[in-house]
Amino acid sequence: MDTAVALVFSLCCLLLLSLWRKSSERGKLPPGPTPLPVFGNFFQIDVKNFNQCLTNFSKVYGPVFTLHLGMMPTVVLHGYEAVKEALIDHGEEFAGRGSLPLAERINKGLGSPCDPTFILSCAPCNVICSTVFQNRFDYQDQDFLNLMEKLNENVKILSSPWLQYIRSYLLERIKEHQESLNVANPRDFIDYYLIKLKQESHNQQSEFTHENLATTVLDLFNAGTETTSTTLRYALLLLLKHPDVTAKVQEEIHHVVGRNRSPCMQDRSHMPYTDAMIHEVQRFISLIPTNLPHAVTCDTKFRNYIIP
Repeated sequence: MDTAVALVFSLCCLLLLSLWRKSSERGKLPPGPTPLPVFGNFFQIDVKNFNQCLTNFSKVYGPVFTLHLGMMPTVVLHGYEAVKEALIDHGEEFAGRGSLPLAERINKGLGSPCDPTFILSCAPCNVICSTVFQNRFDYQDQDFLNLMEKLNENVKILSSPWLQYIRSYLLERIKEHQESLNVANPRDFIDYYLIKLKQESHNQQSEFTHENLATTVLDLFNAGTETTSTTLRYALLLLLKHPDVTAKVQEEIHHVVGRNRSPCMQDRSHMPYTDAMIHEVQRFISLIPTNLPHAVTCDTKFRNYIIP
């Protein structure tokens, strides 16, 4: 009985200590819903409609507020003005990257409606393949189809074991590159990286490692495939709805690029209308509504709050 009493007493002390610490921290941080010990604001968050949930919180607590994700306090910047003020006006202080635990763990017919998702996903993925592997794939190639399938699944389930499939596939391609590497004639991104890795082999502190190479290539696919295909898909929808805009974009493309060559980066500065259209599509669809987590690089005063 004494042991049980002592255990209950200890747990109560821990809960009181946790509440006291949270209370003292909230004195410096922006306002927000009162968190529970350990669970934070978990039970107050609508995980099925997270974006709208954040909007609702902002209506109560303002555009800068604090949410406790479990025991971790997180400052949320909601709306254009707050985000611009932080990331542009205070860019240096807000330049740190926040923690993504799941990502960190992973790093270790005729006449019928047409769904363009597949073809629009294949195109950007193949561009990345040509940069990384030096070769494009046929859209019916089974290895390519498997890669596309797992990339799309991983966007939905970041902690999925399928990501290990992609990592294994990339490690296999890196091994093939090692076996056929010609230092005098590098073919693609992997070859250039392997050459640099050889040059740094004497440096024990070098960040050029096989592990980092696999992670970097994986990041290229994760960041460049689904986001690009989603932008293209919505651009197609919006251009169908606004034929006047489509006509102007098409006219600019024909005038600057023509029909006899592929576009290049230098064309961008000569195509302001097309460039503006792409940015407007991304603004309209809110491509990554919650952005990625950021961290401040030092204790920062922001709108009269202190973000540690």
